[in-house]
Amino acid sequence: MIFVWLSLLFVLLHGWGLLRVSRNCSPPWARNTSRALLVVAHPDDEALFFANYINSATRAGVRVHVLCLSTGNADGLGKVREKELLRSCALFQITRDRVTVLDEPRLQDGFHEWDAVAVASAVTKALEAVRPDELVTFDARGVSGHPNHTSIFRAVRGMLDGSAAPQAAAGDGDGSGAKPCHVYTLVTHPLPVKFSGPLGAAALLLLAHWRNRRRQAAAGAAAATITAAGGQGAVEEAVEEAVEEAGARPLVFATGNPVLPLRAMCCHWSQLVWYRLLFILFSTYTYVNLIVPLGTLRC
Repeated sequence: MIFVWLSLLFVLLHGWGLLRVSRNCSPPWARNTSRALLVVAHPDDEALFFANYINSATRAGVRVHVLCLSTGNADGLGKVREKELLRSCALFQITRDRVTVLDEPRLQDGFHEWDAVAVASAVTKALEAVRPDELVTFDARGVSGHPNHTSIFRAVRGMLDGSAAPQAAAGDGDGSGAKPCHVYTLVTHPLPVKFSGPLGAAALLLLAHWRNRRRQAAAGAAAATITAAGGQGAVEEAVEEAVEEAGARPLVFATGNPVLPLRAMCCHWSQLVWYRLLFILFSTYTYVNLIVPLGTLRC
């Protein structure tokens, strides 16, 4: 009962604009983002962790593609889970032709690390097929710490720094015909924040708003200082340096409909055990997704 009350309170506050600070932190979808690639490890990752990002993107007209690197066959339910993923994606208005589920020998569901080259190869093929404007996946801690999740981050990080061989295939060596693909990772929160429900989500929104104001203030101060000194031509460079020092700007995707992740998770009926249900009910990811830039690939 308390959880329901808090959820309703969050939705009301969000609707009234008292918590809609995310408007100052979220990306303007008019930034030429028409296609996005979400890379996950298992069916149900999209519902448990990325629901608010997906919903915000699709509602804004972004064509979201999903690459799921395994069928989730650890318990022999791979075929069932693949169908569940398709139903969940349909709930987010993602059509069947934009969902790819792999069943590769080196990328099988289990509590073990995946081969970085295999992951990078799969991601590279998806980049070449989709040519997205942005790629979104897990960060170094993988939200839950699952090694399949963190393996995706390591492989993508390797593609960015050039240590993964498939990176060369993702971006043409001479740059001809290639375009930038901005890479973002979902922020893993500390345990107390992760399971603080709508109150934790509200705190995250306010923190993101504060950080954004801090960046704006740093940029404004840098511009004023350089302009006063007569160095108009150096303003842009100084602003960029000040913003960088203030820290990476998180992109925030908040929801006014916390029931949507639960509905998506209900599509994964074979996985709806008590601890996943509790995660949906008490996780801040049900209410808000924070993603941060990691780098830029060519595709």
